[in-house]
Amino acid sequence: GVDSNGSGVGWISAGEWREYTVNVGASGSYHIAIPVSHPGTGGSMHVKFNGVNVTGTLGLPNTGSWSTYQNINATVNLSAGTQVMMVSFDTNGSTGYGPGLNDIVITSAGGGGGGGGTQSPFNGAPAAIPGTVTIGNYDNGGEGIAYHDTDASNNASSTFRPGLGVDADGTRIGYVFAGEWIEY
Repeated sequence: GVDSNGSGVGWISAGEWREYTVNVGASGSYHIAIPVSHPGTGGSMHVKFNGVNVTGTLGLPNTGSWSTYQNINATVNLSAGTQVMMVSFDTNGSTGYGPGLNDIVITSAGGGGGGGGTQSPFNGAPAAIPGTVTIGNYDNGGEGIAYHDTDASNNASSTFRPGLGVDADGTRIGYVFAGEWIEY
């Protein structure tokens, strides 16, 4: 059986998974916040919709105790309609288990900074290929639409496009972490 206290699950091991039937109201970009507890190092999981891994590998944070939760966050593109969401646990952490898991929150990622949620070329026209794609000229549209940055706080020194989550100065991008992406 599933080890659960009614609102969460625990004693999860690598290879286990849970499925939930969901109805996505509209196609678009969504933030997934997965609250996990895990007092050790290592371990990983991922989320699938209709059999497609939409998050890639998500590492487990060390939350310090089984009763302390921290969100693992991901931004994904989903199609509208009823589908099956699978939360799959890939590897155990140093505790010998995967995480404790609580209620997953999924919200619309549309409306991020820079373009009001609609993706469009930075200068109004697509970059010509063959040609040069200027790294700082990523599309307008905001977080989860034109880019995904897992730590917007490290963007404090950007003067090229301040207030957005991408760590760019116009000609280069830095502080890049696994799972981040930019679209042109």
